Amino acid sequence: MKHHSTTLLTIIITAATLATASHVLAQPHALRKTAEAPRRNAVHIDPAGIAFGAFGVAYERVLTPHLSLQVGAEYINPWDNDEVWALSSELRVSLYPFGRAPGGLYLSPLMRGGVVFGQSQTTADTANAFLWAGGGVVGWAWLWGPVDIRLGAGALYYDLEVDISNGTTTETVGVSGFTPTAELTFGIVF
Repeated sequence: MKHHSTTLLTIIITAATLATASHVLAQPHALRKTAEAPRRNAVHIDPAGIAFGAFGVAYERVLTPHLSLQVGAEYINPWDNDEVWALSSELRVSLYPFGRAPGGLYLSPLMRGGVVFGQSQTTADTANAFLWAGGGVVGWAWLWGPVDIRLGAGALYYDLEVDISNGTTTETVGVSGFTPTAELTFGIVF
């Protein structure tokens, strides 16, 4: 049942994002460059992350033409794992070497922290622990009017493990270690 609800959520979010993007791109005025003030804010979602068991939303603020700061929140259930899930926050700095923030090439170190919840595979015992992750992403952001589409890849170290003890034995559930990561985000800049 979890897998079907995750798949349905992925389809709904992707369809809504594509419908919004196609509506904006179909309007000629959206593609014209104007002398308006630079857009300094963006809100992003990563519907592709759902395939890896994560759904998040993030806010990005451009600080300089070469630098932005992003904060986000994420629900993580790695690969529809029944034993472990997490809530995390993310802090990310994006460096734009060509000075076109929030568009173009970006290099983005990031940190995540939060709480991971676990349930024993053999008993009804539960526990929680601190979650942390760190790594980086390299990617490209395309801007079309207010639409921001990003594609990136990188690596993360995750610690999503929980030790569950019933008084006599301790069981570790979750995942930990280096993993490749990819992002395909859709956002609105304003």
